[in-house]
Amino acid sequence: MDRPIVPSRPALTRRAALARLGGGGLALGVAAASRPTLAQESTPMASPEAVPPVLQDWVTGWETADTDRLASTYAEDAVVEVVPLATTLPGREAIRQYYASYFAAFTESIPRITTVFATAERAAAEWSFQGRYTGQFPGFPPGEGQPISVRGANIITLRDGQITAEHQYFDVAGLLAQLGIGASVPGTPAAST
Repeated sequence: MDRPIVPSRPALTRRAALARLGGGGLALGVAAASRPTLAQESTPMASPEAVPPVLQDWVTGWETADTDRLASTYAEDAVVEVVPLATTLPGREAIRQYYASYFAAFTESIPRITTVFATAERAAAEWSFQGRYTGQFPGFPPGEGQPISVRGANIITLRDGQITAEHQYFDVAGLLAQLGIGASVPGTPAAST
């Protein structure tokens, strides 16, 4: 069955939509005030003083591979889930050990947090990591000096000035291809060379 062609209308701004709704716009405006905070309304890393202190410490710990400083940003009972590795890290000490083994597996490492957004209770960080795989990360074969470049993102839950939960995502297929373990993925450095 043929569908009738409906001409598209330009998108309304929030203000224009509220004006069209008249009295009902007030109710919509009140309801919209309780919606989740959008990234545009949170705190970008471009303004570090606006990022909560715990995230400033987390970024510094991550970028300097200071596992003690990094671990201190997590609550004692925090839980980190490394989604692509199907790994759950229960508690600050397990998180510290994970990051210690991660950073120890690489030399010439350049960990960078490229973007951080935060609200009072939630945060998101995008990161990149470059280095040479010269050690051994748990569950992976020993390194042979392979250069790697990986991007990822973490979704963070904050409470009482500490990180209480985190979900970490990264390009594990690209990493495996760069290490010569998995199939080459189009667009990864290993596939491009």
